[in-house]
Amino acid sequence: MKNYIILGQGIAGSVLALEMIRRGLNFKVIDHPQLSSSSKIAAGLVNPIVLKRLKMVADAEKHLQHAENFYTHWQKQLHSEFYHKISISHFFSKQENQNEWMEKSAYPPFSNYLGEVIAKSPSNFKGDFGFGKMKNTAWLNSSKFLALVREFLQNNGQLISSEIKLEDLQKDYPMEDIIICNGHLLRHHPRFKEVFAATRGELLTIRTTEIPQEQIFHAGVFILPIGKNLFKVGASYHWDDLKDQGTEEGRKKLIYELEKMFSGNYEIIDHQAGIRPNIKDRKPILGTSENWHVFNGLGSRGVLMAPYLATVMLDYLQGQGEIPAEYNIHRFGI
Repeated sequence: MKNYIILGQGIAGSVLALEMIRRGLNFKVIDHPQLSSSSKIAAGLVNPIVLKRLKMVADAEKHLQHAENFYTHWQKQLHSEFYHKISISHFFSKQENQNEWMEKSAYPPFSNYLGEVIAKSPSNFKGDFGFGKMKNTAWLNSSKFLALVREFLQNNGQLISSEIKLEDLQKDYPMEDIIICNGHLLRHHPRFKEVFAATRGELLTIRTTEIPQEQIFHAGVFILPIGKNLFKVGASYHWDDLKDQGTEEGRKKLIYELEKMFSGNYEIIDHQAGIRPNIKDRKPILGTSENWHVFNGLGSRGVLMAPYLATVMLDYLQGQGEIPAEYNIHRFGI
């Protein structure tokens, strides 16, 4: 039986590792927890629709079904709760947005996700055109999920907590099949430099008693309840200054977008940033490049897409299927 090395324990590496456990494969994960934080601070929305344009994510329903089955299964296995069904209330900025929502909500597959339109905004929220409520959406507490997976792998002797350079992987693990899941860090390798279009995302954590805690609110940013009157607010997109540190520019932008939507009182508790491993054509990269396998570039919808794509990747590695052209890394000629 083959032995695998997974480099990186973000969403991609963690989901791939758990799917390997389900299949009885031999592997170890190498991860240094301080190298990148984008998965840890990710909002973890499981939403099959791009709300800004009311477009379905490609293969959305397939991704959603796999995601729900995967995360609910592993909640039971890890004896914890980190996957939460929750609706999203999306505010309309003009009447045309409301009209489009109502039109699309009458027909599948949109009818599975676009729910009722409510004319009156909740207390402390702004909006002259009301909002639409999504259904069949969820969020993953990504930081909790990753911590539980890390502990699980450690207890099973399947985690190596260490920093290792890409160029040393083949030398240090010559007999293993190596799978690169290290997110945006892969863009520093010359072979992959031109593939990535990484972005910095920033988040605020706020405390307030003036926002309902049973739903997510969305306009220019989302407001996500995480318990105890705390909410994540985000996320911004920046193409410069690519580091895991919040900026004053990012902070001001998030406050501006928050206060366009919400007029109540709040306190900023934290400000975080992470680098999303976005790919130039906005699709993940899966496959084999020379002596490495790659499972990477899941971007801002990694929580939604990772469970299904992990099955695609492992079917390929086990000789049971091919990687679809739209995900195959060979589309970039590498």
